[in-house]
Amino acid sequence: MASGAAPAPRLARAPGVLERSLLDGVLVLTPPRPPALALTGSGAALWDVLRTPCDEDELIEDLRERFDDPHDTLAADVRATVVELVAHGLVVRTTDR
Repeated sequence: MASGAAPAPRLARAPGVLERSLLDGVLVLTPPRPPALALTGSGAALWDVLRTPCDEDELIEDLRERFDDPHDTLAADVRATVVELVAHGLVVRTTDR
């Protein structure tokens, strides 16, 4: 990173998100903003990784290690899921380390 450049934003679970484990995933909700979302499969794994804030590249790399999926396909899916979770107020972008 160049000197003086802003740090890459990190992804983190939004404060106040409620979660409930399901047999095949996790149910997440940010009160008072319904509806709840059920995350299963790779979505549940993504949510698990976000226990600790990370940048998008770290998130993709962690999930790539968990799933046998071509990098380009996985990266596109992760980015789309992150956009949806941010739109629902479940994930935030932060510069906090």
